[in-house]
Amino acid sequence: MFRQWIVLTLLFSVDVAAKQPPTHWMITTTDVLLTDSPTLLSAPVNVQVERQNQANTLVWQGESDAIFVIEETTDGNHYTQVGSTSENTFRVDNAVTGRFSYRVQACDNNGYCSNWSVPTRPVGEIPPITAIAFEDAGALTVMKIAENNPHQYYEDVVHIYEYRNVRDEQWTRIETPSAFTPPTSGEYWLRGYVCRDSEALTECSVPTVSSHATFLAVRPTRPVAKLHQGPYNEITFSWNEQENAAFYHVLVQRVKDVSTLFKGKVVAPQIVFNDQFPRGENIAFEVMACASETVCSIYSEFIITSPFVRLTPYVPTSYLEVGENNYAAFSWEPSARHADYYEVKISDNGMVVFLGKTTDLSIESHDFLSRGNPLAFQVRACLNEGSCSNYSEPKTFTPEWLPHNPLPRPWTLNASKTVAQLGEQIRINWSMHPDFKEAVTFNIKRRSASSEVILAENVNATHFDYIVDDIGELTLFVEACNNIGECGRSRNLSLYGVNTESTLSITAVPDRVMVGEKVGFVYNLPSGYSCYSPFLKEEIKGRGVLTKVILAVTDSNQFTWRCSDFLFNYKFIDTTFTSRKLPAPSLRLEK
Repeated sequence: MFRQWIVLTLLFSVDVAAKQPPTHWMITTTDVLLTDSPTLLSAPVNVQVERQNQANTLVWQGESDAIFVIEETTDGNHYTQVGSTSENTFRVDNAVTGRFSYRVQACDNNGYCSNWSVPTRPVGEIPPITAIAFEDAGALTVMKIAENNPHQYYEDVVHIYEYRNVRDEQWTRIETPSAFTPPTSGEYWLRGYVCRDSEALTECSVPTVSSHATFLAVRPTRPVAKLHQGPYNEITFSWNEQENAAFYHVLVQRVKDVSTLFKGKVVAPQIVFNDQFPRGENIAFEVMACASETVCSIYSEFIITSPFVRLTPYVPTSYLEVGENNYAAFSWEPSARHADYYEVKISDNGMVVFLGKTTDLSIESHDFLSRGNPLAFQVRACLNEGSCSNYSEPKTFTPEWLPHNPLPRPWTLNASKTVAQLGEQIRINWSMHPDFKEAVTFNIKRRSASSEVILAENVNATHFDYIVDDIGELTLFVEACNNIGECGRSRNLSLYGVNTESTLSITAVPDRVMVGEKVGFVYNLPSGYSCYSPFLKEEIKGRGVLTKVILAVTDSNQFTWRCSDFLFNYKFIDTTFTSRKLPAPSLRLEK
């Protein structure tokens, strides 16, 4: 590299009269005044950096008598000059946080400089990963690792991830971070750090630990399913139990249109279906094993079967047995061809008086049918889809009139409690005399001041849950009625409805009055309470609301109220106020 200064001599002609600019130019002489040829500088080599006590010391090999310029980059940002020296070493202090790299350039006194050296390896603290956590990526996938600040501006770093079960102390390295499956299901911590890409991995960032432990489930293996089809379309779908499965998802579909017939979650490795799918169609069964709602195996290979088309049952053979007090037992043999249920019909001169379904093989009648007319008992066998056999031959029976039966009447009547809060539920119980055999139903009624209120009708049980719907004394009774409308009533049952949400209180307002003035008494009596004052000479019944009574004040300054509830538990309340007489008028005579 060199420089030259050159002097040029120019000759030109011009037409003065025309006042035109020069039109011809000619170089006549060329002189070289100065030529310099600086030394070509080589870039520094073997630039090394060592870090100690938050200071970075550089050494290199370079030209003698050269000035060396040092530039620094922090965390991959632009280079900036940090100093210059004539020595082959330089110290950078206060390099506290960050990842540092340096380059060096050699320059002479005339300002000529070499190319930059090769940048040094990065030194300094490696910034930690900002955040790290296990991430559930959804069903049929393993766990993923998510992180921020991945240090992409370092070409010489490697990311290390480790996991630890909450029950252990040992951290284990994750070899394949993009698809991590824990060894066993459980709660795990995750940590990660950034290291220099070297075998020793001695220079690393501070580990970043996940903010919380995450439950990770091991994905179960794919189940192997089998299917057994028994009589009457009882289908048992089962599979081999999976070690890491918490439950199983079963899917049953119609093959022709892939519509779902059943989709459910079971814990046991099998499920039984009892003739609940369309008959004569191809049905596909599948199952998958799940460790959690999002970690499951794939579905098993589907198994296809076709439920049998069932034939109409045969007519059952029936029997009728009668006894005392119009007792009748109607029974039948099972249909020779399978039936899902039986339909029983009882007719009175061709009019159906009873029609019911049952899976049993008999029904009993304890004088609950009409008397005096012949009754026909018949039964038929049916399938769930609606096809039925013909009715059996009728078996007839004529219930007799029982004129000597006593009038039905409940024998006992009691309640779980006799004083109850408004809105509280109490149970009313009753019974018939042990010698009374006639079938009856019951009506429960409450007597009010002017009428009777029906609480329930045609009750077959011998108890009734009554919700207290009023306050004060309540009178209940029960009627027993036979099938011809004869009814007898029980004794009365007395209950008391109370409202104790308010507090018993009586207060004088105001508490300072003059004799002859009026004072008000504000009282708050819960339902069920009544209070009497000799001064008032009357009884006040509580209704759970604030009430005020105004009285003229005499010389007395205290009233005593005697209060009691329905159980005659007495309380005495004194209401005290101050009374005073008006002062006597004063007279003054004047002339």
